[in-house]
Amino acid sequence: MERAELDLKTIEVISAIDAEKFKLAAEETAARYKQLLSEVPLLEASQKADLRNTELSLQTAKIELQKSINNAEKMVLKSPIDGIVVMQAMRRGSEFAQVAKGDQVFPGQMFMQVVDPSSMVVNANVNQVDAELLRIGMKATVRIDAYPDLELPGHVYSIGAVPVPGRRPNFMRTIPIRLKLDKEDPRVLPDLSASAEVLLESQQQATLAPVAAIFDSEGGGKPFVYLRSPEGWRRREVELGVRSNVMAAVRSGLNSGDVVAVEMPPQPQPGEGASKPPS
Repeated sequence: MERAELDLKTIEVISAIDAEKFKLAAEETAARYKQLLSEVPLLEASQKADLRNTELSLQTAKIELQKSINNAEKMVLKSPIDGIVVMQAMRRGSEFAQVAKGDQVFPGQMFMQVVDPSSMVVNANVNQVDAELLRIGMKATVRIDAYPDLELPGHVYSIGAVPVPGRRPNFMRTIPIRLKLDKEDPRVLPDLSASAEVLLESQQQATLAPVAAIFDSEGGGKPFVYLRSPEGWRRREVELGVRSNVMAAVRSGLNSGDVVAVEMPPQPQPGEGASKPPS
């Protein structure tokens, strides 16, 4: 009973305290509400700034994406012709090897070629002494080293204007030329080694004689040969036509089947007749 009476006596005091607490809470809530209302413009400005920053980041990402697309497109090589891709050799360490994935190439470095099998050419070199004899369009016969029995017709397509030095400075200079094949063959592949003979002149139904058998007269006279006869070796002047490094066409002075000396025969002593041909 005493406790109940004590609680009844403190009701007014407790109610006043609770009322004061509620009043303080209400004031605190009102102050917080006013503070939040004052922060709304700042929050809106911050959100707008964040949104603008995000938009700028998006635009930057789009620019970088387009730049990457452009760079990727520039890395794509489109051949202007149909053909076979031939990778070139490059120095890798102390040896030459074919260009492969991961190799570093430099500006201007040739690392591949596209070859049209229907229009093959032979890159060759000719001695600078013989270069003056060549003309564009001259017929040629091309032989592929890998197929000894294969001979293909061609013609001189281009002649270089600048000589190419040899492996050593004192070597004979050569002139680069390009021969175009006039006939296709499936066995002809890029980078095969080949040799060629260029037809400088031609003469039909000509009598041929070895160049070693043609002797020049002193004082600019006509060339001559030593013809074998029953009496011995007879000197006979000849008129020459086209010639190569080994054979010459004789227009007059020799007949088919004549035997000529490829070396100077012994000359008869004064009072002796012509030298006898060897038995």
